[in-house]
Amino acid sequence: MKRKMTFKFLETFWSDMKYCLLSKRNSTELNLQKSYRETQLGGQRRFNRILQSSLCLFSLLLIFLSGFASWGQTITLTNGSNAQVNANEWAAVLNAASITKKALVHDNNNTNDSQFTTGSKDASILPSGWEWTNGQTNNKGDISNAGAAIIGDYLYFFGDRASINGDAQIGFWFFLNNVASTGDGKKASPFTGTHAIGDILILSNFTNGGGTSGVRVYQWVGIGGAGATDGPFKLLPVSVDDKAIVNSGLVTVPTGVTIDGQTWAYKNPAEAQYPIGAFFLGQIKLNVAGRDIEGCFSSFLLETRNSQSIDASLQDFVNHTFGGHPVPLVLTGSSICSASPNTGTITSTPSSVIGINYQLYQDSTPGAPPAPVTVQSAKAGNGSPLTWSGLASGTGYYVISSESDDATCNSTSNSVDVTITPNPTPLVANQPACVGQTATFSVTNLVGTGYTYQWKLGANDIPGETNPTYTTGTLAIGNNGNVYTAVVTKTGTSCTASDPGTLTVNPNPTASAGLAPPAECPEVGGNDFNLSGSFSNGNALWTVKAGSATNTAVGSVSSGGTTATPIVHVNGVGSVTFTLTVTSNYTPSCGTATSEVTVTVNPAAITPSLKIIDPSLCGTNPNTGSIEVCSPSVGTSYKLYLNNVLSNTIVAAAGTPVIFNGLGAGINPRIDVTTGAGCAATANCNNRVTDCPAPTGKIAAATSTKEVLKSDDAKKVGFTVFPVPFKDQLTVRYNFDYSSQVLIEVFNSQGNKILSKKEPNSNLNKEVQLNLNRNAEKNEIYFVKVTTDRESSVQKVISSR
Repeated sequence: MKRKMTFKFLETFWSDMKYCLLSKRNSTELNLQKSYRETQLGGQRRFNRILQSSLCLFSLLLIFLSGFASWGQTITLTNGSNAQVNANEWAAVLNAASITKKALVHDNNNTNDSQFTTGSKDASILPSGWEWTNGQTNNKGDISNAGAAIIGDYLYFFGDRASINGDAQIGFWFFLNNVASTGDGKKASPFTGTHAIGDILILSNFTNGGGTSGVRVYQWVGIGGAGATDGPFKLLPVSVDDKAIVNSGLVTVPTGVTIDGQTWAYKNPAEAQYPIGAFFLGQIKLNVAGRDIEGCFSSFLLETRNSQSIDASLQDFVNHTFGGHPVPLVLTGSSICSASPNTGTITSTPSSVIGINYQLYQDSTPGAPPAPVTVQSAKAGNGSPLTWSGLASGTGYYVISSESDDATCNSTSNSVDVTITPNPTPLVANQPACVGQTATFSVTNLVGTGYTYQWKLGANDIPGETNPTYTTGTLAIGNNGNVYTAVVTKTGTSCTASDPGTLTVNPNPTASAGLAPPAECPEVGGNDFNLSGSFSNGNALWTVKAGSATNTAVGSVSSGGTTATPIVHVNGVGSVTFTLTVTSNYTPSCGTATSEVTVTVNPAAITPSLKIIDPSLCGTNPNTGSIEVCSPSVGTSYKLYLNNVLSNTIVAAAGTPVIFNGLGAGINPRIDVTTGAGCAATANCNNRVTDCPAPTGKIAAATSTKEVLKSDDAKKVGFTVFPVPFKDQLTVRYNFDYSSQVLIEVFNSQGNKILSKKEPNSNLNKEVQLNLNRNAEKNEIYFVKVTTDRESSVQKVISSR
């Protein structure tokens, strides 16, 4: 079996050179064989020094010659017959990072010493066969430190003891499994771990005066095992390279050596040197004819024994792990996203070791077919944690760590999985909204819970918007076409998906009924009006506004009721309001918009009766004829045409008759009547009456259905109205000299009352403001009537709006 050999030639050469040239006691510190051990005889001592110096120089020569073949080795501890007892060389071995198969363990001395109890023996079956507790061990068998290392094809081991008062029997166990003591030593406690075929037990002894010791190597084969010679043991053939020596001179105790929390220290209080016979060093060659020892040990134990018998009772012990197997990696799997296959990673702790190969395998069905699959190429240790990338999802990934030149010494990591996490599948629906509204976008189509959210407008995150829904601010038409994207991530993973939603901002409907058409005079069969409205973003419908008709007017929509320019019809006299309603044609609806327009049919002009007085036939002035308009309407214009030529115009005023005087014979008179609303009529001689009806005490307005103004009171209320003409306001100043309640009324030319106001406790010179800005029309005649407790009076005014 090939064994690892890692040496640094220069370190080896210099270490041995220092040892040979500078040591004052090289005859004892390089004591390799019992025949060279110093005696009390001076001549023999001088002979030994000469011989050992010669051997030292010869060894250096061999190291120098072999160094070129083993350049890069890191061990100064040589093998074969040149094995040294210098403990400081063990310090170099234990501190060398390149040597991985090694161990150091320190044991307390005196009363806190770990020792076997209940008759534990080497042949006992583990774990139940051994027990231990803390106690005080005989000094000659009390172990302070123990260690071991495999270098190349050699297994080196050492131990020390607290006292040299007699020989002490010792044994070195090397276990393939991890065998260790349990408990705290306060009471008898068992061991954990079991024997395995191939465990090694090496028996030797401390010799009181130092020198060489015999070595016996046993292999555990189990009860009835193949080749068993001593119970569960098989005694292995002896090799000439199996050596054990005990120091024959003082040896300096190493300092500054700590491995796995174990620090090399000798006794308590600490002593700086080992006395003769206190430090033991041994070696065996692993592979020789007739034996093949596997060096993949997981733990080791140094014990002291009652005798060298294989059945001897055990005394003191120290045990520790042994790096015969590479330290197994601890793996951490990963989770990958379904949208990103073959991106899994596996990371490891602790750091990888130089000289160790790490092969990743996958066994998704442990213990059953199919066989494990090799995944990627092996990775060489580099002193840092390792990472495997680009892995497919799956279960049962593990790593076998093995030496680069000896794959049989290996360890297996834990098993991990590369799981697959489905990417989120968000859906964000497009959202329509109206100007002035808000829109809410929501994420749907997700499976389960455990997601985080981030909303974006275009490519930019919207700060603070990390919920499954997002509501916009108040929208304008400029927001139309905005794209809002929800980025959804499965919590604890990098699995992310997104989906956009587009915002459609629909305009609100608009409606304008247009300007009111000019008022018309009644026509036979009613009046038609062409409306000129406009609308957008919806469907139009014209209707008659309920309750809007005045007087005798009745309105209807004749045609084009769903267009902007319908024809509406009014029967009767008065006004009717038509409403244009525009209903949004978007989904969802953006509501409605309305607008109104009022059309008016004015009262018809009344063809008056005419009282005509023919010219007198007597006298010198022939132009004595007259025409009086009977029952004139206040505010109506009466134009006299003589032979079709306009002669005179009189606008009827309250309380004033309309009489055209100075008329001659044969002039063919005609009276054209025009109301304040523009309605016309004509009277001529055909409308002649003998006399006008007697006054009724009232001046009629345009129609007999309107409120009348009293004009024949015997006493007239004194009041003044100004300014005349007026724009928005009139001021009434009282001229009567008594206190009274007063009723002020204002009528338009059609006799409609447009304002009424009561004034308590009124008297001389009191002024009252009348606000007519909403009622007065341009160039319209109005009548102001003032009524007191005693009397009433009327005055005419005209507006200038």
